[in-house]
Amino acid sequence: MKEALEYAHHHSLNIFVISGGSNVVVSEHGFHGLAIQININGFEVIRENKQQAVLKIGAGEVWDKVVKRAVANGWWGIENLSWIPGRIGACAVQNSGAYGQEISDVIDEIKALEIASGKIKIFKKDKCEYGYRQSVFNTRIAGKFIIVEVVLKLSKKENLKIDYPDVKKYFKERSLEQPSLRQIRQAIIYTRSNKLPDMSKVGNAGSFFKNVMISRSEFQGLVKNLEKNFGQSEADKAVELKEKFKIAGGVKIPTAWLIDICGLKGTQVGYVKVYEKQPLVLVTEPSKATADEVMRLFRKVRQAVYQKTGMKLLPEPRLVGFTDEELEG
Repeated sequence: MKEALEYAHHHSLNIFVISGGSNVVVSEHGFHGLAIQININGFEVIRENKQQAVLKIGAGEVWDKVVKRAVANGWWGIENLSWIPGRIGACAVQNSGAYGQEISDVIDEIKALEIASGKIKIFKKDKCEYGYRQSVFNTRIAGKFIIVEVVLKLSKKENLKIDYPDVKKYFKERSLEQPSLRQIRQAIIYTRSNKLPDMSKVGNAGSFFKNVMISRSEFQGLVKNLEKNFGQSEADKAVELKEKFKIAGGVKIPTAWLIDICGLKGTQVGYVKVYEKQPLVLVTEPSKATADEVMRLFRKVRQAVYQKTGMKLLPEPRLVGFTDEELEG
């Protein structure tokens, strides 16, 4: 990797670091520079006792294989993150999360290579500045470091997080009150596979929109807009969702719900459309859709939601090579 960085520096090339590529959208202009794919493997248990297991994992390891291995060994903390595509390095950058868990919950430290100096730096969890779908690596020091290794600290003590409606429904239908780790993983895979399109068959980048994270005062503005444009029932629903998805210091509202009430499921631009089963996802017809169509649909959905709710939606995938006009419209 150091040789690649030296080559890029010598030839004055921009650097684009890619992991599995499942959460990236590249413009029609492409990327002009050196692309580096992270294929660093390695899985080592560096400490283990009755309470926990500490794992050192290469940044190129496939994330779901890490989860599968943890579940097989009885290690708790990432089972709800089953079936998330990509590799662990990228998950650590984005702070991947689902069904009440985030990878930052179990990160102990990150080993990263500084692009400018070629030196290795260790980031303890408290220095990673984790938040909703973000870290220091995609905000304050974005583009300055490449993650090469991730250390996770997993628990051996049962810690059930099965309160999300779809997951609760799965276990209720099967009369399971105390599911095992394996059963939780099965439930998550079942739930995700029934809501999300198969990436091997249908073009998509997973969730294209982040969930809405707002202050309490902004939430009051949302409620007023919902009352005005949709009626009291949807305003009441927002209050219900606020209580269901409680977060510290603010309010979380599912963006899929906002897109749904705005009547945007199935909305299409060219060969790209809003997925009916999960409107956070934009799906494409392989070999026909263009990046321009993807961004036009993104802007159309964002504009419609903003006009009716006052909420500005943010993209979740990494957008590469787009102009400001293409991003903002």
